[in-house]
Amino acid sequence: MDAVWFTIVAAAAAFAAWKIIDYVASGAGWDDVLDVLKLGLFTLTRVVTLIAVASLIWVPIGVEIGLRPHLAEKIQPLAQFLAAFPANLLFPVFVVAIVHFDLNPDIWLSPLIILGTQWYILFNVIAGAMAYPNDFREAATNFRMRGWQWWRQVMLPGISPYFVTGAITAAGTRGTPALSPKRYPGATPGSRRTASAPILPTTRRPATIRRSSSASPSCH
Repeated sequence: MDAVWFTIVAAAAAFAAWKIIDYVASGAGWDDVLDVLKLGLFTLTRVVTLIAVASLIWVPIGVEIGLRPHLAEKIQPLAQFLAAFPANLLFPVFVVAIVHFDLNPDIWLSPLIILGTQWYILFNVIAGAMAYPNDFREAATNFRMRGWQWWRQVMLPGISPYFVTGAITAAGTRGTPALSPKRYPGATPGSRRTASAPILPTTRRPATIRRSSSASPSCH
């Protein structure tokens, strides 16, 4: 049965790959594929960088909160609520400000990623610090482990499963701000025109769209 299942999966994957290659060869073009890969790598780099920045800020804070149960009981529900806050509601505010002040969207959309990322990391790190065994903490105290040694050999290994969970969740759910429009067609420096923009900031349209645009009759 396993061999049959793997055969079916391999056949489905091969068919999907053939359809993708056929579409790219006849419609989008390989230049568009390279553009998508390049922009996807750029987005991945930005998301990973911002998650790293949020981790450097909120992991120490989360550990300090988690080691104080009376404080963690108040902060953790608040962090969970803020993590569930839809950052999409802030998109219009950021877009209007970016267009009005002629700012660089690649830079000024980054706070939207941080807004969602930091809370997932915070409440997961708090949970990890709260679950850390007191016996291990007491052993570290008896061995006089302090400073960076305490972080590297005691706390970071203990909270790493919780941190990885929070980081993966943040990266998976907060990619939308990274895919927000970075180029506004028709918007010139100093203008307030906010025409709809594509998800990917590419200036080239697929060949099928170009052909359909040229073939469509003009309306008078």
